[in-house]
Amino acid sequence: MFILTALRSVNIGNDTISYMSAYNSLSYMPNFVIVYLDGRMEIGYLFLSWLCNQIGLSYLQFQCIISAFIYFSFYKFFKWYSLNVALCCFLFITMFRMGGTMNVIRMYCAIAILIYAIPCVLKRRLGAFLLVVVLASLFHKSSFIFIVLYPLCIRKYNRVEHGFIIFSSIIIAYLGASFFEWLTTSLDLYEGYVNEERFDNMNHTAVFLGLLITLLIYLYAKLMGYFGQPQYGALVNINDVCIKKQSITLEYFCRISLIITIGLSIIGLTNNIMGRVSGYFSIVTLIIISAVLFNMRNSYMKIFVYGVIIFLYTAYFIVILLYRPDWNHLVPYEWGI
Repeated sequence: MFILTALRSVNIGNDTISYMSAYNSLSYMPNFVIVYLDGRMEIGYLFLSWLCNQIGLSYLQFQCIISAFIYFSFYKFFKWYSLNVALCCFLFITMFRMGGTMNVIRMYCAIAILIYAIPCVLKRRLGAFLLVVVLASLFHKSSFIFIVLYPLCIRKYNRVEHGFIIFSSIIIAYLGASFFEWLTTSLDLYEGYVNEERFDNMNHTAVFLGLLITLLIYLYAKLMGYFGQPQYGALVNINDVCIKKQSITLEYFCRISLIITIGLSIIGLTNNIMGRVSGYFSIVTLIIISAVLFNMRNSYMKIFVYGVIIFLYTAYFIVILLYRPDWNHLVPYEWGI
């Protein structure tokens, strides 16, 4: 995955050529202040691009650095929390998140950084969590939405509150562009997106499929008892001495993340920006699938479910790749070397 992403040509990925043009233009700006004032990209991504440009790296070399960081972070995420790393890698490809690493680069840099905020949530380290979220926001401002995870995770599960999240999502989806026009104007962020055609006329099918898959995963995990785990678990340090403050269990964290994903996906049915933002949280679906399958006791049923998942996601990937190539523009593939 890293080789295909890092060494792709500028014709692979809808946004790659725009990123390359922006990167090459930095060679005419030796002063970083000028770069920041003239650009609409976030300061973190701009500074990294400017720094690599000034030391003489080509865009392809810069692309390799970005891709290496993204895939290293996801690999660490799978190693930390997955019970089947190989399955997570397969799902990462077929659920089309691999396509995202070749398109919305700044956002995937932010997601890769936010991976290191997850241990902070589980260990209830608010200061470290906020620091990581702020760092991620330097690459994509929308990553600030990740902050909502902390207060929701430290509270005990409440069906009424989480039902309110889903109900609010339906209302916001119904209001559509009028709500986001008010929101972006109030925050003075991404105002141009609301007026663009792609705000409500692009990839509704992808968002709907994502919402459907997320709902099925949530229901399946609930039926298999994955979300029956307690909210808190014992946390031990390297000396095997229990600390006083309890940690959030991974199962509870995944449950909250999935509820947020469902809410954002519902909003995404009427605007694609929020559907894309759900990617900050939906990555936990890979962990949930691997955990539920790992804990199945009936070996024959486990093999059957593995086969069904592999078949369906392979078919999903091939159909989108062949019949919706405009979604990520990955085929026909071209090397950049």
